[in-house]
Amino acid sequence: MHADVTWQQLSAKPVLLRTVDHLQRFVEDHRDAPRVVLVSSDTGGRPERFKRGIDFVLLLKDGAVQLIVPGAHGRNGPLLHDPRWQALDIPLEGNRTALEGTIPESALPGALAVLGQLKAWSVASDYRDWYNQLADEPLNPPDRPDAEPSTVPTTETPTAATVAAHEPPRRVAALTPGA
Repeated sequence: MHADVTWQQLSAKPVLLRTVDHLQRFVEDHRDAPRVVLVSSDTGGRPERFKRGIDFVLLLKDGAVQLIVPGAHGRNGPLLHDPRWQALDIPLEGNRTALEGTIPESALPGALAVLGQLKAWSVASDYRDWYNQLADEPLNPPDRPDAEPSTVPTTETPTAATVAAHEPPRRVAALTPGA
């Protein structure tokens, strides 16, 4: 890292949600907010100043989840031609600039799974503390419905190797001060 880069510059960078789990948890935790913007990372757009018609955008507003995709086939083709997306039958309307639509509640888990697998999503740096709290949680906590039961053997004495092999992976905190 260059010596002229400051902590303020680093902490102002958007937070990147790289996995389906990150995206689903973020939407679950913030969808009732007055307005939250997520932008696909592949276009280089920023959540605070995205470009309609270039960036893929998810808008969370008062419980609704709206998707805006570029209208140009060269940009939206990988999503619109994905059979998993087509099976969700989510109507998007618009023109060559942008296609928009609200993702129905029934299709939300599947839509987020497809969107999270195709792209990483950026959110404003204001959500860095939320993301860093995920670093302290296992990926599939036992109280989540998608969690798998522990497979740690109970008949043998645990060793460091067996404990490490069965310990759930942890997320790495993004830009922890003093680290």
